[in-house]
Amino acid sequence: MTDNNQESKIISKGLFWSIILICILISGGILLLFFLNREYGCEYPVDNGLFGTYGDFIGGVVGTIVAFYSAFLLVKTLQSQENVNQSVIETNNQISIASGKELYNTLLEVFNNKFERFMTCYQNAIDNYVLEKNNEVLTGRKAFEKIASEFINNDFTNNNDYLRRTQSAISEYVDFYSNNRLYLAVHFRMLYLLTSLVSTSGLETNDKVLYAKLIRGQLSESEMTMLRYNCHSEYGVKMQKYCNKFNLIKHLPVMQLLEFKMHCILLKSNVGENVKELVVGLDTMFITLRKYAKMVLDKDSQRNITYNGGKRYSIVMSVTEDRKKFTLELKKDCGAERRGGGTRLSSAEKALDCYERSQLEQLFRDYLSDLFYASIFYLYNGKENVRKGNFSKNGDIITYTFVIEHEKRLALSSKQMAERGRNILES
Repeated sequence: MTDNNQESKIISKGLFWSIILICILISGGILLLFFLNREYGCEYPVDNGLFGTYGDFIGGVVGTIVAFYSAFLLVKTLQSQENVNQSVIETNNQISIASGKELYNTLLEVFNNKFERFMTCYQNAIDNYVLEKNNEVLTGRKAFEKIASEFINNDFTNNNDYLRRTQSAISEYVDFYSNNRLYLAVHFRMLYLLTSLVSTSGLETNDKVLYAKLIRGQLSESEMTMLRYNCHSEYGVKMQKYCNKFNLIKHLPVMQLLEFKMHCILLKSNVGENVKELVVGLDTMFITLRKYAKMVLDKDSQRNITYNGGKRYSIVMSVTEDRKKFTLELKKDCGAERRGGGTRLSSAEKALDCYERSQLEQLFRDYLSDLFYASIFYLYNGKENVRKGNFSKNGDIITYTFVIEHEKRLALSSKQMAERGRNILES
C-alpha cells in the first residue's frame, strides 16, 4: 500500500508539471503567431476586440486543459479515499479477528478451569467406592471394577430374540443398581454433568471433540458396559444423547454384555478355560466392524468395504447410494489352506471356528441388532431385531448375508443424523 501511494504521488507530480509545460507552450506558440507579420506603432490605436478574441482563445484552450486536469485530480482523490477506506476496513477486520481470538481464548481458559473442577469431582466419585469382600477392603477404581464384574459375570440366561434379551438384561441392571445406588448414582450423575458441561459450552466443535475424548479416555471397559445399561434404564435417559453425541461407548466390548453371554458360553464349551483370548479377539473384530460400518454410512465415503478376518473368513459391508439399505456378507472359505505360511491364526478366526452354522449366524445377527439399534438406544434407526440372515454355499465358500433397511437414511452417529435431517429439509 505504501509503495502504491508513493508511485501515485510521483505520477501526479509529473502530470502536473507536464500540463503546466503544455499550457506554456500552447500560449507561447499562439503569442508567437499573433506577433508575426504585424506592424506596431505607438501612434496606432489599441485594437481591444483583437486582444479580447486572443484572450478568449487562450482561456478556452488552457481552461479546457486545466478543467481536464481538475477532473483527473478529483478521480484520483476519490480513488485515494476508497483505498484509505478499504485500508481502514481491513484494519478493523484484523482488530475484530484479534479481539475475537482473544475473547475465545479467555472463554477457553475459563471453561478449562471449570472442566478440571468437574473432572476432579467425577474422579472423586469413583474414589469413593468402597467394597468389603472376604475380609478384604477395596476402594476407588478397584472397588468399582469388582462391583461391575459381579454384574457382568452373573448367571444370565435368556434365549429370546435380541430385543427381548436386552430388555431382560436391563431389568437385571435395574436390580443391581438398586443394590449399589449409593455409589452408582453419584458416579453416573457426575459423568452426566461432565458431558453436559462440554455439550452446552460455547466452544468450537474441534475443542468439544477434544474434551469429549478426554472424558472417553477415562472410561474403562467395565465402566462403558455399566454406562450402556444405565443409559437404557430409567436412571440414565438424559445421558443417552450425550453418549451418542460424543460416542462414549465406541470401544465397548460387546462380548462382555449380558446379551452375548450365550455366545461366550458356546466358546467356553469348545476351548475350556482358555476362552479369554478368543473373547478379546471377537471384541477387537467387532469394534473394527463398528468403525467400518460408520465409514460406509458417511455421505461422501466409499459404499463398500472389506474386513479381512483371517485366512478363512472375510466380511464385506455395503450400502445403497441413499444409505437406506445396509448389507453385511460373511464369507467362510472352508477349503482355505491354513497350514504354514509363517502366519498364526488370529484370535478372532479361532473363535469363529468354534461356532456351527446356525450359531455363527446368530452371533452376527445379534451383533448387528446391537450395532444398529441397542447400542444407540433405539434413537436413530428404530427399535427392532435384525432379520435372520440368508445362507448360501458355492463350492467350499459359505456366505451369510444380513440386510438392514430403513425408510430413512441409516445412521450410527450424530453427524449422520444431522445429515439425514438436512436431506429431509432439502427434499
